Amino acid sequence: MKRTIAFAGCALLAACATTPPEPAPAASDADRAAILAIIDDMFDALETREPDRWRPYFIDGTVRVVAFAGPDGADMVQIRTPEEHMAGLAGDGPRLLERYWGPVVLSDGRIAMAWTPYDFYVDGDFSHCGTNLFEFVRADGQWKVANLSWSMKREDCPDSPLGPAPPPPG
Repeated sequence: MKRTIAFAGCALLAACATTPPEPAPAASDADRAAILAIIDDMFDALETREPDRWRPYFIDGTVRVVAFAGPDGADMVQIRTPEEHMAGLAGDGPRLLERYWGPVVLSDGRIAMAWTPYDFYVDGDFSHCGTNLFEFVRADGQWKVANLSWSMKREDCPDSPLGPAPPPPG
């Protein structure tokens, strides 16, 4: 009898260990729209060099994490505070254009994430591409960015389904 119970227990444990997890829940239409509206406004504020518009979207303690290859190809990670990140984007300077496509937005109603491939241009010239990862939390009934991470690369970038970047104005 002990052998049968031990065998059944092992079989059940093995079945649980190999059962794939439930897929992450897609965001509701309303949550998806709200999250993408935040990202769209942030990208518009980047282009108009008004990073202070980002401030209401972030919870306190948010960090920005950039993953990229260093000069020797080694993996590099840079962590920035919101103030450091926004200081580099404020005021006069070159036109910055970031575009994304094919966003994947997942949510359980309290937390959410958006995964977006992107390309980035400076004064109309291609700079780099990568993937953005926005992590959101619901705070006081509003979606807030809890973390913003992105990868950066200059080579092996896929062609954007958005086509070529529009020329800078003027």
